[in-house]
Amino acid sequence: MAGGPLKANVYKCQLKAIDPADYAVAFTPQELAHLKAIFPTGVCDYTRRGVGYRRVVTWPSFGPSPDNLVFDVTNPDRGGGDDDRED
Repeated sequence: MAGGPLKANVYKCQLKAIDPADYAVAFTPQELAHLKAIFPTGVCDYTRRGVGYRRVVTWPSFGPSPDNLVFDVTNPDRGGGDDDRED
């Protein structure tokens, strides 16, 4: 995904409206209209976390160990719960 983070943990990005100021080139009105027709719902906003963000875990735990807990199969009500945490 062009412009995406090197971690490659964004599988579905948050979208934003196309802003010509985000690009190093100047678009003609026709080019901008064409770009908006190709991406009618917007383009990826890599300044925001991806949809359903989960942190990258090298050695994930699926329980009961709390170390690098992603999901505890022995207690489904207990999870990693780190969706709002920065890496």
